[in-house]
Amino acid sequence: MIKVSGLSKSFGKQAVLQQISFEVPRGDVLALIGPSGAGKSTLLRCLNLLETPDTGLLRVGDLNIDCSQRVPGKTLQQLRQATAMVFQNYNLFKNKTALDNIALPLISAKGFSRSEARERAFQLLERVDLTKQASQYPATLSGG
Repeated sequence: MIKVSGLSKSFGKQAVLQQISFEVPRGDVLALIGPSGAGKSTLLRCLNLLETPDTGLLRVGDLNIDCSQRVPGKTLQQLRQATAMVFQNYNLFKNKTALDNIALPLISAKGFSRSEARERAFQLLERVDLTKQASQYPATLSGG
């Protein structure tokens, strides 16, 4: 579950998010739509604290975060392990296959062995019906 209450973020004098509140129950999907510059990416970056909100409360699963206070490193790590974000410019490693691009963070951030990471990466590709693309390089993959 994700719950946001009174989230605000400004850059200098430019208020980008003002008192944003919403709740997404576990298992539900929420789509953010709007014109360029509306604050969609800023909101997503605030949800995993890549941007620090000025005010507001975040709840992600069992984590409760008061954005007006310093967030301890352990809490920040727990939040980022419970969330994920795909950037618009996803910048895959051009010299690695799709499978290896998925396996790399499992090795470097999660401590998987190379074989464990490749096995899990293949399972993830199976989940989204992309196993045929496992050995392809980013230049040959569609952005969609």
